[in-house]
Amino acid sequence: MQDAPTFEQRFGLREEDQGQIRLLDDQLRKHYGLAVTELTLPHSQCARLPLKGHYCIIAENKMTFLTLPPLSDTFAILGGGFKVGSRVSLPWLSEFPVIYWGDLDSHGFQILSQLRSIFPYVISLMMEKETLQIFAQFCVRATPCAVRNLPYLTADEHELFLHLAHNTIRLEQEHTTHAHAPSQIQKRLLQMRNWARSDPSKSI
Repeated sequence: MQDAPTFEQRFGLREEDQGQIRLLDDQLRKHYGLAVTELTLPHSQCARLPLKGHYCIIAENKMTFLTLPPLSDTFAILGGGFKVGSRVSLPWLSEFPVIYWGDLDSHGFQILSQLRSIFPYVISLMMEKETLQIFAQFCVRATPCAVRNLPYLTADEHELFLHLAHNTIRLEQEHTTHAHAPSQIQKRLLQMRNWARSDPSKSI
């Protein structure tokens, strides 16, 4: 066991993925009597957090996750690539819209489709043609992708996914500027609030 790659494996301890959560509204910290706004917890404990009913942003990139601005009544979860489904296995997330902000590449849209298969009301953030055009100078060559059909994307998202996959284009989310992101986040939060006032069974 000396050659085991992790501390848990070396000493025969139970392994469990950790979830990272940021409270973007200090009033949430005060409301729940917490001393900190950033939490790293085993997933089984994340599911016990009483955050049902607040707005959620899942950010794929750690830098983006750590630099999200203060937002009223909102918390953030750090995604985990294709493990994002298990990392955000919070049953109550399926009951209201969630924002997902991933990279603008074929993998980002695959993760979005996977996440939306679990949580039907996921809203994508800055994963559209406008963002790609604004920050085109930062695009790089992506890993080739053989997938061509993602069933949980909207028509516009799927069209962009095919464009990115066919041309092997990648725009990492950290290249979107801090001047551009806040207004886009606010637009999505407004959309979520409008949904909260109406029937949540609406399709995306």
